[in-house]
Amino acid sequence: MSRRILQSVHTRIFVGVLSILLVSVFSGNPASGESAAPVVFSVKTSDPVIFITIDDGFVMNAEARDLILSERIPITLFLKGNIWKQPRYREFFSPLVTAGATVGNHTEIHSDLAKGSASHATKDICTGRDSAEAASGQIVNWLRPPGGSYNHATQIAAASCGQTRLVLWDVTVNGEKIATYGGPIKAGDIILFHWRKDLHISLKKVLSEAKRLGLTPASLADYLQ
Repeated sequence: MSRRILQSVHTRIFVGVLSILLVSVFSGNPASGESAAPVVFSVKTSDPVIFITIDDGFVMNAEARDLILSERIPITLFLKGNIWKQPRYREFFSPLVTAGATVGNHTEIHSDLAKGSASHATKDICTGRDSAEAASGQIVNWLRPPGGSYNHATQIAAASCGQTRLVLWDVTVNGEKIATYGGPIKAGDIILFHWRKDLHISLKKVLSEAKRLGLTPASLADYLQ
């Protein structure tokens, strides 16, 4: 092979590699081989337990909070970081933390982590973690991506922020409507609620259904490390 042809081949290889690197950088795609936080939708257990998780924090439903406290319901809170930073919200949710609620990370500004750059996702996740830790005094190492939207880059960004799991769900509740992925609520289900005006109604509905099925709310922290 002539020197000219070799130079041409080498040039094409160089340009090809450079193009791949540039696409990776500007698209925000992380390099391969980085740690990625695993995703959990439910817990494998034979214990007759379910797990109540509550997101966002926009609506301060006092009836729901009082029900959780009076019935000593173990919950996991996934509140936005910028919710924790506001004194009136922090004052409202702090009694739940004091009572034993586990605090997770729901990002700082509730952005769609499957869109945008990896650097943006990392910033939103890490900042949300810092805000939750500062307000709760807990080590926060679970991430719930807003809307359940994530991709592999999200998992890598989460791991870089010290998040050991992406905690999703397999049951959702809105008002008295319970949606499952086939069949009734079962042992190990992670149930998604939101801080809404009807949260207390949702909680009562699930507690009643769980009792009928012989299931009891348990702390997710006791089953998921």
